[in-house]
Amino acid sequence: MLCVAVVLTTASCKDDDETPIVPNYLATQTILVVQPHTPTLARALQQNRDDIKANIKTHGLGNTRLVVYQGQSNTSGTLTEYIYANGTVIEQTLKSYQDFPMLNKESMTTLLRDVQQLAHPYGGHYSLIVGCHGMGWVPYGTYYPNRRIAKFIGGETSTTNMETADLATAMADAGMHTDYILFDDCYMACAEVAYELKDVTDYLLASPAEIMAYGMPYSDLFHFLTTTPPDFDNIMTAFNSFYSRYDMPYGTYSVIDCRVIGRLAFLMKTINSRFTFDRAQEPLLQAYDGFSQNHASKHAFYDLGDYIEKLCTDADLRSQAHDLLQRLVPHKTHTAYYYSKFDGLDHFINTYSGITVSDPTTNTLFQPALQTTAWWQATH
Repeated sequence: MLCVAVVLTTASCKDDDETPIVPNYLATQTILVVQPHTPTLARALQQNRDDIKANIKTHGLGNTRLVVYQGQSNTSGTLTEYIYANGTVIEQTLKSYQDFPMLNKESMTTLLRDVQQLAHPYGGHYSLIVGCHGMGWVPYGTYYPNRRIAKFIGGETSTTNMETADLATAMADAGMHTDYILFDDCYMACAEVAYELKDVTDYLLASPAEIMAYGMPYSDLFHFLTTTPPDFDNIMTAFNSFYSRYDMPYGTYSVIDCRVIGRLAFLMKTINSRFTFDRAQEPLLQAYDGFSQNHASKHAFYDLGDYIEKLCTDADLRSQAHDLLQRLVPHKTHTAYYYSKFDGLDHFINTYSGITVSDPTTNTLFQPALQTTAWWQATH
């Protein structure tokens, strides 16, 4: 799980006769990296920033502007632009924030508007990278074995967390539609999140399981994110290559085309109207969490493809659903096992569609909130 803070340095002073460092005003896109204040992930997020800068030093930024919001406390932060010049990375502070409870809907809206004003790309494309704790669609305030679970995105207090729906609203209010949203967080590759964000982004890049604190290996793949469109194949290859040799060799990641999720939801409503899931099948479903080992409860995140296979017995409907699923998740990768900190165990991956759903859960901690999600309401 990922997220944090650290003070970014401003550009050093230059002699008057030196060429001033200026942003790429003709950039095709602007990438915004958001790291809300999360002390438990401070070292990991510092590594993320170092890795991004190392990649830029090797590959440059091409036609991309890169800005980073870094939470310095629960209510303060800095927006900084990374500029590639003369083989190095210059950090220029664009704006400092005080009394700024990040991440709430209003603060996120303000931040997105500031980015559009201060780092607008000539080509008009935006992308968003979020690094912090994550818990998919699960609302903040849900408790699990005496510990509070973070909202879909956030740090460690109520002032550094927000719901998926609030992010979607903030983006809509700011008038920002992104080419992609990359979550460097746990459990974000789920149907509920993809459906919530379908109107504000084309693609969702995320993990259906827990992601190690190290997060995305940006030193190996960041340059694949700066092209328009991104080089998804090489992003998946670099991710798998890194985690296959990492000391914690567990990694699952996917690219979800949010423009397809509405059509799948429509079909799932037909399937749900005709079929009822056989509860005897639940222990056989591919899951991506460790909840069932730690508590008198069940898994919450199940493989969507496996669920469809076990729910729907109509061959034609099942074929349609799997065809849509292939379009919904055009790129995906995984190691042989996933790991969950909740039970401290690794789990073999038998089947992998790259996206989860919580429809079949009987976990009483999550069931009430599940039925309030936009995905559930659209499919039942």
